[in-house]
Amino acid sequence: MPVPFRLGAKLSIHLAEDTVLLRGLHADERGTAVLRGEVTLDNSKSMAVSSVHLQLIGKAATLWPGGLNTGRITRYSYEKKVYEQQITLLDTSSSKSNSADDGKTTEGVQFAAGVHKWPFECILPNNLVETIEDDTGKVFYTLTATLHKAKKSGAGLGKKLTSRRNILVLRTPSDLDLANNSLPSTSIVTERHNEAVDAVLVVEKTAASSGTAFPIDITLMPHMKNVYLESLSALLIERRVYRLPEFDTQRGDSFSFRMPLQTIIDQNNRDAPVDPRIRRAAFTKNAHVPLAGDPFQFRFQFALPNCLDLSHSTTFPEIDIQHFLKLSLTFDTPAGMATMHLESNVTVLDCRLKQDYTSLPTYEASLATPAQDAAAAAEEEDPSYFYVCPCYLAYKKKGEISKKEWLSMRGNKRSSQSLFDDAQLHAASTSASSSAFTTPDLPPPPSYDDLSFKT
Repeated sequence: MPVPFRLGAKLSIHLAEDTVLLRGLHADERGTAVLRGEVTLDNSKSMAVSSVHLQLIGKAATLWPGGLNTGRITRYSYEKKVYEQQITLLDTSSSKSNSADDGKTTEGVQFAAGVHKWPFECILPNNLVETIEDDTGKVFYTLTATLHKAKKSGAGLGKKLTSRRNILVLRTPSDLDLANNSLPSTSIVTERHNEAVDAVLVVEKTAASSGTAFPIDITLMPHMKNVYLESLSALLIERRVYRLPEFDTQRGDSFSFRMPLQTIIDQNNRDAPVDPRIRRAAFTKNAHVPLAGDPFQFRFQFALPNCLDLSHSTTFPEIDIQHFLKLSLTFDTPAGMATMHLESNVTVLDCRLKQDYTSLPTYEASLATPAQDAAAAAEEEDPSYFYVCPCYLAYKKKGEISKKEWLSMRGNKRSSQSLFDDAQLHAASTSASSSAFTTPDLPPPPSYDDLSFKT
């Protein structure tokens, strides 16, 4: 068997997992996370080493299209350090060894040719800021290993080897968030009333990953004849606030996304076909669905926007991203038009938490979803079913773009779209602030054939 040829020395970082999971939807929840791995030195000849250090740094970077007046110059971006931890894996400053090459004394420990490993373990607090990849702000973490070669007596500083890895930090609900009855419910059950109709609205979950299903149960009970459901819409509002305490400044953006409707299930008779007018109510303003005869009890399964348009909710006050659900029902009654609204906070999790965050469905929910539902079957067979564009997710999420490309991409302003576009199902967004500069478009994302996903 041929022996691979090695020249020089190589330093690398190997991690048990390159993703850190913080438990709890609030940063003040107690707990810790652990990042484990080892630093490996692969050298082809004997080497004297004086020290090996490991450094974990988290940074926050924001773009300011309107500019930041920092005194002499106007800055359009700002970067700051939000976390730092240093670990010493080897320190031989007081040790001396004889070099095999010329017999001179060196400060350090001699390592023979071969592979040498230093295991490490980083304890991370639960109030760590999670990774953020927003249009105009992000938080990222890098783990850097540095090996200093020992210097010969009378010489200057020794040379060094470095290796760096990106670390992904995600925040997911804790077990208490899912099971503790003393905490707020993970679902919303509310009633709305007017003179013509009563409504019971059930939002099954208030925390979900972007790009996944978001079911809402609607029950309508009219009090009089000639009552019609004209339209229903489910909007997800994303509000972003960027703050810089150093300069006592902040700005905000707001975007609205119309959630596309995937399926409708009649909870009175799951095998019965659904009246086309009910589906039309989600896309038009005059569906004219009569509320008579059997009770109106339907499950509307919407889909949250994917991460290409939507940022996940954050706990970092300087990049504060919050989400709100706005459900609207419009009725035609003998007394005229009437409207019901439901507005509530929801938590949008990172799309990469789709497999990590799972909550047990309710008994009613399990009965309401037929076993032969194509969407459910597809999701069971393919975990990435709801990922609308996996190629671009890999392109964007895995850090395959440089900082310059990231700045250019974030400079592109989203175009405004109508919130009630009956012919389109894509999300509509409106921004409260305008961009002060334009940049050229990025090249298209790589094709599926060019991608190599890790297993």
